[in-house]
Amino acid sequence: MGGLNQYQYCPNPVEWVDPLGLAAKAGDCPKGIAKIYHYEPDEGNPYGHYSVEVINDSGNLHTHQVIIESDLSNTTIIDVAEFPPSNPTVKVVTIDIPNATKAMDFQTASIWKDLGPYSQKTNSCVDHVCAVLREGGLEVKDGALSQFKFLKKQGF
Repeated sequence: MGGLNQYQYCPNPVEWVDPLGLAAKAGDCPKGIAKIYHYEPDEGNPYGHYSVEVINDSGNLHTHQVIIESDLSNTTIIDVAEFPPSNPTVKVVTIDIPNATKAMDFQTASIWKDLGPYSQKTNSCVDHVCAVLREGGLEVKDGALSQFKFLKKQGF
């Protein structure tokens, strides 16, 4: 995970002296970060694509929603490592997330799940990103406009 240590999200105020074994250990703390990636728009998607990577002291998971039928009749969630977005990254925003463990559990449970037809307003990559953030304890309201406002507040 490069650069993260076991104390980054769950510090022990006396980590230099720990006679009772109170220091956080990998997996003890649910806190972490979420990185939201925005990819370059193209003729098929004028708004660009979004993915979310959740990171805590026990690991990371980077997922995005993809359309798996040419007629837009089916979408699913996949790991970016397995199927990376085809367009270059335009921007990445990092935010603290109260429960990265729960967010990653949600991501894992969503992988290859049939999500039905693509809809820009109700079943899109932005919906996936915001659902992961909600599961992780952030207050992100449902609905395309609310989600757009949340992302705009984050700097997108």
